[in-house]
Amino acid sequence: MASGSARPTVTDLNGNILWSYSAVPNGTAPNAVKLLPNGHFLINFSAGTIDGLNSVIQEVDLSGAVIWQMAAADLNSALSTATCAGCNITVVGTHHDFVSLPNGHLIVLAATQRDISGTTVTGDVIIDLNENHQPVWLWNEFDHLDVNRRPMGFPDWTHTNAILYSADDGNLIISIRHQNWLVKVDYANGAGAGDILWKLGYQGDFRWSEGRTRQTGSMPSTARHLSRQTLRASSRSSSSTTVTTASSLPESSAAPPANRRVSIAQCRSCNWTRRP
Repeated sequence: MASGSARPTVTDLNGNILWSYSAVPNGTAPNAVKLLPNGHFLINFSAGTIDGLNSVIQEVDLSGAVIWQMAAADLNSALSTATCAGCNITVVGTHHDFVSLPNGHLIVLAATQRDISGTTVTGDVIIDLNENHQPVWLWNEFDHLDVNRRPMGFPDWTHTNAILYSADDGNLIISIRHQNWLVKVDYANGAGAGDILWKLGYQGDFRWSEGRTRQTGSMPSTARHLSRQTLRASSRSSSSTTVTTASSLPESSAAPPANRRVSIAQCRSCNWTRRP
């Protein structure tokens, strides 16, 4: 959706508008909107040719009042004085997704850039902001992934789309669209070393040991941690996208319609075997 043409809106099941937020920062569009436990909305706005440009995160109440906000410049200022490992970096801005944790922390996704052999390469970082919105933990894809692995979109190298919090073990699962991977990261509720625990997708760490598999749809855009046994990944599809099925999914040979978000992988109580 074009910048400036979208606003966060709540409707009933009949499409009647119940609430909307019109004070969208100039030149931006909302690309993550979530309802907080206190009834407020947390919204990430950004726009531009690079993820995170002109970004600002706002918490707004139902009257439209801004409770707090953090622009990219504010985040960079906080990072410059943070003492957490790897936090002394500059980001383009926040984008796509965030996770509000039960302890009041906020996990945000932000783009950052490095010069690689004369090319400006865009990757992403995961930042843990405490209840005062100060950085206390950071995970940088440039430190944990191979920048020479370039399945698509380079120099938009990773284009991470989603973050999941795994309450079972306190770790994070991130969807890295341009690597065709879901990656689980050792977060351990802020005490983790940031090691990659597993990668799911092409050239990843798992193989299906039951069920049937067809060509895996690429470019995971979102993921949901439905339970300890169930993880679902989905993608913005095109007419040529195919679907991976396991025994818990019905077989479908029809190509999904264009521009729909479809399930490309789901496992429920089936065996994922770690590759040797």
